[in-house]
Amino acid sequence: QPLSESQYIELLSNVSDAWKIAQNGTVLVREVVVDNFMLGARLLSTVAAVAFNNNHFPILTLERRIGKRGRWQEVVVIKCTTVVLRGLSYEDFSLAMLIDVELERFTKD
Repeated sequence: QPLSESQYIELLSNVSDAWKIAQNGTVLVREVVVDNFMLGARLLSTVAAVAFNNNHFPILTLERRIGKRGRWQEVVVIKCTTVVLRGLSYEDFSLAMLIDVELERFTKD
């Protein structure tokens, strides 16, 4: 069964503040604004490799949106969920922690 609200709220303290609970507590979401589309594609590839190595696969998208001041911005959206449970699991939070580590490395490059 999926994590209860009290369980996932407690686990939120283990991941970056950038992660948010969405879709009635069934998805853990993080959005990362990147400088350009190709950098976003590189970040997607990095996150995909982390997911593959951990055999737990988030929903990954690279979006182009109109941001602040009407300017275009590229955003990588990472959604962790456990589809078979129709909700969140410990694996989603474990993956989010690993993604946080990679994002730290990625932003230092």
